[in-house]
Amino acid sequence: MKIVRPEPKQKMSADAKKVFKGVIYDVYQWQQKQYDGSYKTFETIKRPDTVVIFPRIATGKFLTIREIQPGFTKPWFSLPVGRVEKQGDLVAEAKRELLEETGYKCDNFTFWYSHQPEAKIDWFVHCFIAKDCYKFEEIVKDKGEKVIELNEMSFDEIVELYVNNERLRGGLTVEKFLRARLDPMEMKAIKHLFLD
Repeated sequence: MKIVRPEPKQKMSADAKKVFKGVIYDVYQWQQKQYDGSYKTFETIKRPDTVVIFPRIATGKFLTIREIQPGFTKPWFSLPVGRVEKQGDLVAEAKRELLEETGYKCDNFTFWYSHQPEAKIDWFVHCFIAKDCYKFEEIVKDKGEKVIELNEMSFDEIVELYVNNERLRGGLTVEKFLRARLDPMEMKAIKHLFLD
């Protein structure tokens, strides 16, 4: 499955200069011509893309993760989510993240959509639904993680988690569920995608 990365909302100039290199984020600046002919310094942040996986298991429920990491005071819920290490094959990246974070494997991945959460950050979130996930190995906890606990949730509980839960980390697809709550046809289409 070939997934084409969309064009960023803000085009970075070809002569943009990297002015900061971080561990995750890099900052670029360039001179942008304005409508009146003057120039102004524009900038954007660039970071690796992210994959988010909605893993469905044999019970028909979806796996979520309850965890806490350094720098955070309370545990949160999340889905398997992580940085893309190799841009070329997003399905392989999603499979890797699913296995690392849950110990589950899956051969039935459906691409849902890609979106750019913030116009000034060159960063896309690629969402997948993984059906028929099966336990492959135990979770190997990262040394920085304090709690990892897998939970099973129904589709309705997943929607509720995304729409109404402040303890959700990485609510990177929340707008799709919010729109679906307002549009019964959209909700029907999403349920079909997730549950069939």
